Amino acid sequence: MVRCLNFDELRSLYHTLIKADFPLTERRPFFLVRKMYDQGRYVGVVLEDKKQIIAYATFICDRARSNVFLDYYAVDKNQRGSGIGSRFLKLLREYWKDKSGIILECEMPESAKTENEKMTRKRRIDFYLRGGAEITPVHWRLFGVDYNILWLQTGPASVKDNISDDLTTMYSFIFPRLLRLLFTQIKSYRV
Repeated sequence: MVRCLNFDELRSLYHTLIKADFPLTERRPFFLVRKMYDQGRYVGVVLEDKKQIIAYATFICDRARSNVFLDYYAVDKNQRGSGIGSRFLKLLREYWKDKSGIILECEMPESAKTENEKMTRKRRIDFYLRGGAEITPVHWRLFGVDYNILWLQTGPASVKDNISDDLTTMYSFIFPRLLRLLFTQIKSYRV
């Protein structure tokens, strides 16, 4: 069953599973998560089996934007490779059916430093593509890391033209303007 988390559950998720699943360099400080949650701009969703979390995702969202931004996505390490991740992705598409889509940010394989890292990045992108996502013409550079921006349609209206604007808006909730100007850049390579 898919369920939205309240604040105490989200805090617990952050301090246990997110800390275990994501390195410090990929975790935003919890005070930012709390700030966005208090503003109605942060949502945690879990897939449970017998009241145990087997997969989770968190999103940055805004009522005025047509898309939501996937912040964290993970499957319990004991469940990986069992199809839970694909099932959860499908359930998330249904969960966000009132939005146009989910924006996904994936590190570019071609900028990986090792062959192993390159394969991990490629597998992540392939997972989302198998789940129905498409690679957009939007590329994002954040603190020196290059990202492909993927989009997974969730609603009947296809509003992927707003991806750059929606992504910029979501990041405005996270980083002060000066940091965004200095360390982020959106590029469109094809139309």
